[in-house]
Amino acid sequence: MRTEAAGKDTAISLIRAIAMAMIITCHILQYLDMELAWWFNVGVQIFLCISGYLYGSRREQPCFTFVGKQFCKILLDYWVVIVPAMVLYMVFNVVDTFTVGEMAGYIVGYDTLPGGGHLWYVPIILFCYLLTPLMQSFFDYCEKRSPIGRWMHYLAAFLVVQTACYYFFPYFNGAWINCYLFGFLLRRVSSLRNQAKALNVCIFVLAIALNSVQIAVDYINPGAIEILPDVFISHYGLLCNYAHVSLGVSSFICMHNFFSKIGYCDGALRVLGLSDKYSYDVYLVHQFYILGPASLMEATPCFLVNVLLIIAATFVTAFAVNIVSSRVRKLVTWFSTKHLGATNQLKSNSK
Repeated sequence: MRTEAAGKDTAISLIRAIAMAMIITCHILQYLDMELAWWFNVGVQIFLCISGYLYGSRREQPCFTFVGKQFCKILLDYWVVIVPAMVLYMVFNVVDTFTVGEMAGYIVGYDTLPGGGHLWYVPIILFCYLLTPLMQSFFDYCEKRSPIGRWMHYLAAFLVVQTACYYFFPYFNGAWINCYLFGFLLRRVSSLRNQAKALNVCIFVLAIALNSVQIAVDYINPGAIEILPDVFISHYGLLCNYAHVSLGVSSFICMHNFFSKIGYCDGALRVLGLSDKYSYDVYLVHQFYILGPASLMEATPCFLVNVLLIIAATFVTAFAVNIVSSRVRKLVTWFSTKHLGATNQLKSNSK
C-alpha cells in the first residue's frame, strides 16, 4: 500500500473523483426533477475548493506565465467541446442558427449553449486563476503580519471579493470565487496547526448555521421567510450560496482529513490517475447526455441501462476530447518553438 504517488496528494485525487460523481448524479436527479439535485451539486463547490487548495502552495511561476498556462489549459479543451457542439446543434436543427454575437459569447464563455448550462464553471475558474497571482502576493504579505492582523486581512479579502462581484462584476458569483479563496486559505494555514483547527471549526459552524436556516425556510416552514426582515429576504439567495460554499468546503475538509490517512494500492492509484487526467473533460461533456439535446435519459425503457449509456458516452467523448486537445496543444507548442527558433536565427544573422 502507498499513500501518495510521485509526490501527489492522492486524497485530492479521490475527492476530485467523488466530486465528479456527485455532479453527474446531480444532473441525473435534476432531469428527474428531484430536490436532492441541489445537495449533490455541492460537488462543484468541492471542485472549486480543490483548485484553490492546490494553487495555495504554488508560487514558482511568474504572473503572466501562470495565467497564460491556466487559460490555455482550460480554454483549449472547452473549445474542442464547444465548437463541434455548435456545428452539431445547427446540423441537427437544435437551433436554426447562431448569431455572431451568440457564437462569440459561447466561445469566450460569456454564455452557455442550451443544455450546457454547467459550463458556467469555465469563466468562474478562469476568473479565479486570473486572481491567483494577486492572492499569492496578498497572502505572502499577510504572513508577515501578526496573527490578529493576518486574520483581519483574510476576512477583509472575502468581503472585498463579495462586494466587488456584487456591485462591479455581477456576471461572477462572489460566493463561488470565495469558495476558491477558502481552499487557498486552507492550504496556506495548513502548517499552522492551531490556526488551521480554528479555521476548520469556523467553517463547520458556518455550514451548520447557514444550512440549518436554509433547510428551515425551504423545507420545514417556507412561510417563515415572509415574517423576516426585508434585508434578509432580499439577500436570501446570497445566504443559500454561502450555505452551499460552507457545505462544500467542510465536506472537502472532512474527506481530505480522512482520505489522507488511508493507503492506496497500485490499482487504485492508476484509476485515480486516469480520473485526474480526464475529470475536466468528463465535466465538460457529461451534461449534454443528460439534460442536453443528446440526452440518453430515455434511450431505453430501463433507467439503469440509460445511466450506463450516459456514463459510457461521457467517458468515450471525454477520451476523444482529451486526445484532440493534447494533439492541438502539441501542435501549438511545436509551431511556437519552431517560430521562436526561426526568429532567433534571423536576429542572430542580422548581427
